[in-house]
Amino acid sequence: MAYTDAPDTMIAQLTLEGRNILARAKLGDIVYRQLGWQLGQDGYDHANPVKVDPITDAADTAMGYFEVLSNTSWQNGTKITINGTDVIYGTHFLAGATADLTVINMRDAVWDSTDPNHYRLVEPVINPSFPERLYIRSLVTGDVGNGFPLSFLNVKAVPSDPDNLSSVDMAGGVSATLGSPVYPTIATLAPYTGDDGLVEMPADTAASFMSRIGEGTDGQLAYGELGLWVEILESGFPGEVGREVLYATSHFPIQPKTDRSIVTFRIIISF
Repeated sequence: MAYTDAPDTMIAQLTLEGRNILARAKLGDIVYRQLGWQLGQDGYDHANPVKVDPITDAADTAMGYFEVLSNTSWQNGTKITINGTDVIYGTHFLAGATADLTVINMRDAVWDSTDPNHYRLVEPVINPSFPERLYIRSLVTGDVGNGFPLSFLNVKAVPSDPDNLSSVDMAGGVSATLGSPVYPTIATLAPYTGDDGLVEMPADTAASFMSRIGEGTDGQLAYGELGLWVEILESGFPGEVGREVLYATSHFPIQPKTDRSIVTFRIIISF
């Protein structure tokens, strides 16, 4: 009888944030470096620890929105701002016959922009359930997207006129983490140097990462998951610079570390 359990071999995959970073790096929008590795105590089936649990990625993107409150008495200069880029009424978009059509015009104006401050970092989205809102989804995956700046300005010839616009800040972004990280802590990630870890290039389109815990009582635990971390060095979104991001994860059957054992892992990522 065939088994239907998850395979009991080591399988690694890029996280949602890792795939996002790799894609943007190929476009020249971001520069990052391998930072280190981390082991955790999840990853295997506790009822049958020679089998692994599926890899889950809880990362999500941030989203905010602009809302058309009144579609009358628009004044030139009224605007929305996305990461410092202005989309201005009378210059970049005009009001439609209804608020829904105005939102479409605003979306098209955002799409038409070639300003790298936002056109590769956010996506304008219209939700049919709320057609009077222009949603802005961050393409900078993870919780850093929550800090993406959105703002607006109402220009009114008559102070008592209703505001044309309002906005809701970006929220909902979540970064990936290991299920139960234990060694080392993020603040002391082991660099890929010496006996602690190595980076190899087995092919032009692949990188091999090795992590190692040597003999002794250091790291004397049981493990089932491994994460590779990177650091953002340059980005079109300054809020990302200096971030430490979980780039790839792997699950494997329970692996104990005793004072007389050496634990070594090698992960090859192709791209």
